[in-house]
Amino acid sequence: MPDPSPSSSLSLSSISFLSPTNHPLYLRSFPQTPQADLTHWHVSFAALDYVEEAIANGSGGGAGKEGYLGLLVVVEDLAV
Repeated sequence: MPDPSPSSSLSLSSISFLSPTNHPLYLRSFPQTPQADLTHWHVSFAALDYVEEAIANGSGGGAGKEGYLGLLVVVEDLAV
């Protein structure tokens, strides 16, 4: 019988690291294709825009001391 938990449908599609000055340091898509890299590049910067806006507004996106911002952005079939 399949696992009915929501985590059974989650998967890692990319990982990106940005410097404290918002410069890209590393981006890797799974599987790695030029189209996937470009899509995930845009998603990373869309999420970064949300974080910068939350910091500028002083709300911090509800992060508090934990640094968790929750759902940042949904693009196509990706949730960040």
